[in-house]
Amino acid sequence: MSDLWQQLTTDFPTEAIEWRIIRISEDNSQAQVKAQLYYQAVIDRLNQIGETNWSNRYMTILDNAIIAEIEINNTVKSHVSSLINPILDSTIIAQDAFVQAAEGFGIKATVEQKEYWVDYDSVTKMIIFEPDIVINKIEPLKPVQITEAKSETKEVIDRLVERLGSEGLGLEAAKLLTEHGGYGENGDSAKQLYGKLRALLLAKSVATER
Repeated sequence: MSDLWQQLTTDFPTEAIEWRIIRISEDNSQAQVKAQLYYQAVIDRLNQIGETNWSNRYMTILDNAIIAEIEINNTVKSHVSSLINPILDSTIIAQDAFVQAAEGFGIKATVEQKEYWVDYDSVTKMIIFEPDIVINKIEPLKPVQITEAKSETKEVIDRLVERLGSEGLGLEAAKLLTEHGGYGENGDSAKQLYGKLRALLLAKSVATER
């Protein structure tokens, strides 16, 4: 295995792993969850090999499904996810498809993949406790030096993305996030991303008024 693939598939720290709800029990008291990497953790790992050394694209199928495709060194991996989901909005579905496409390259959470059932709060729609498992903690690879955007800007972008998702523009928002490597490489890039997301929302508003 080349150094590039070793760098991509090195184990992730616990903080890079989230638990995605995939099923709710009939009495709404428990949820089945699976471990996967955070979308941003995958973006950061890919950027460590150089932002020009990987690419991706999204394709929709009759507005019912989305295909996320990632290309690295002329090797392509993809994943198809249904956009019809009672639990997740379209933005999360698009990001999950991206994360699962990355799993095809071995970029994934080092957790035993099995059914985990945990207590679930039907009011907040969140799990109460994460599964009681042990994940090996390691020091993450030193990332490419990037000036991080201010947390306030991130919060504004998050709220805007949520609004776009509620307006049915989650897929378009996810594409812009991916193009900017998450929140953007720096403050200026984050502002550009915000401007594009805002323009997307305004265009939707204008079209609705007509």
